[in-house]
Amino acid sequence: MAAYFIFNYNVTDAEKYNEYRAAVGKTLASHEVKVLVAHEGETIEGSPQPMMIILEFTSKQAAHAWYDSEAYREVIHLREESTENGIAVLADSFSTRN
Repeated sequence: MAAYFIFNYNVTDAEKYNEYRAAVGKTLASHEVKVLVAHEGETIEGSPQPMMIILEFTSKQAAHAWYDSEAYREVIHLREESTENGIAVLADSFSTRN
């Protein structure tokens, strides 16, 4: 079952965030992942942060394999140092099967 990593945050340092964007792509290259959303969204309800990232993995295990990988661990600080008020959520895809 597919799983989705959802990131939402405010970019506070565009230059450092661009370093993160360049580096994170390389960490994703060896994983089965689709980047579904990677830009500022339009708020319809609530108070989310401007930047929204949604990554689709084949499973939660595959998502954790990327997030916990040494390659991603080496670049995550760039996101943390260039953003604020962030969240990261890992969710299963919707299924009507019980």
